[in-house]
Amino acid sequence: MSAGRDGAPEASVTSRLASWAAAHDRPLPAAVRDHVRLSLLNIVGCILGGCRDEAVDATLKALEAAGSSGGAAIIGREERVSHLDAAFLNALASTVHTYDDTHLRSVIHPTGPVACALFALVDRSEAISAEDFMSALAVGLEVSCRLGRVLTEPPAKAHVGTFLTGITCGVGAAAACGHLLHLDDEAMASALGSAIQHAGGTRGAHGTHGGSLAPAIAARAGLYSALLASNGFRAGTRGLDGPYGFAQLYGSVAPDNIVEALGERHELLDIAIKPYPCGVVIHPAIDAGLSVYGRIAPEDISRIDIRAHPLVVQLTGVRHPADGFAAKTSVHHWLAVALIRGTADLADATDGRVKEAAIARLRDKIFVTTNDPIRSDETKLTIQLRNGEEHTLHVAHATGSIERPMTTEHVRRKFRAQAEPVVGEAAAETFAEACLALPRLATPLRRLFELRPQPGSA
Repeated sequence: MSAGRDGAPEASVTSRLASWAAAHDRPLPAAVRDHVRLSLLNIVGCILGGCRDEAVDATLKALEAAGSSGGAAIIGREERVSHLDAAFLNALASTVHTYDDTHLRSVIHPTGPVACALFALVDRSEAISAEDFMSALAVGLEVSCRLGRVLTEPPAKAHVGTFLTGITCGVGAAAACGHLLHLDDEAMASALGSAIQHAGGTRGAHGTHGGSLAPAIAARAGLYSALLASNGFRAGTRGLDGPYGFAQLYGSVAPDNIVEALGERHELLDIAIKPYPCGVVIHPAIDAGLSVYGRIAPEDISRIDIRAHPLVVQLTGVRHPADGFAAKTSVHHWLAVALIRGTADLADATDGRVKEAAIARLRDKIFVTTNDPIRSDETKLTIQLRNGEEHTLHVAHATGSIERPMTTEHVRRKFRAQAEPVVGEAAAETFAEACLALPRLATPLRRLFELRPQPGSA
């Protein structure tokens, strides 16, 4: 432990972060409160939209085979499991359609893991207030985003193949659950340290069910780590620090930036809600395609050149996805769909859409280059027609970016489109109104776990 300016031992970064996460004397700034509200509404919609996916079905069968049982709710389903498994399953559902939110500076997806870990605590206790829940959610999101940023901004050297949601968001979920459990500083540091031991995930599984595992594991790990700490399990106070700590191991950087301006600068305000159910770096190309839909006949196109950020090729460069799941990581597919159909929604990430002949033909005409210095939320398109005409498009900032965020009404419509087919119009509207009017949040949070799928909704 190094010495501070007065010669006294300086607390580790882990201890400083833990002390901040454990504190209960900070009212949420209005901007943070509003941002967290929308993130909550969005992620509940994503859970309901994904709760009947085949990946969730397969996971439930596996848990049944392993003997899982309990009384905790899977949101939007009839089955009951343990609280740890409920955190896992709800987080899996939240991310299975790649429709969850994104911290744009680090490209992590924090709200699913953090909120689903907290939901499991809410489900087992009726004493949790709306204020405490929102405070805990804000803590978990802030910790996740700070860890993500420190691993992605220079001079960090995190490998592009590392799925940072799985690396960071379990720690954020542990901080959130520890806050809701009122852990003291030492126990909170242990919760963070235990969650670090669960960190993992690679992008090699993207485009498969496995791409949803890391966020689900993070939710479970965060809840488990906080419960361990609340029962006396100790994991030290230097999980983020030192040559073998989190920051050095995953980013080859000192951890000090994790706590820089902590409580003054709010990283969670850079969490963006997705307008389209696919990788966020695809969104600028979708915007460009939608902007000219109906004005250019797809059959007249001879070639399309996309100038984009390198992540577009690295993460979404699959020209011909094998199925709807793989389509979520194909910029070629989504641009072709936008130009041919004028849409970019869940129906466009299906096996049938991938196999449409016209879409496949247009995918073959799309080429991506990354030579220009372009931001991840920007793209430049050149569309060449068979008659020699050329059309140039520039999207400076994609829909859903920090500069062009989703509005409250956009988020409400997105939520209802996913929730209403499962729980019905009235229940969906009740929860949406509650999220947007915090004093009434506590009751709908309880009712969320009592909701059943409507007859005929399966």
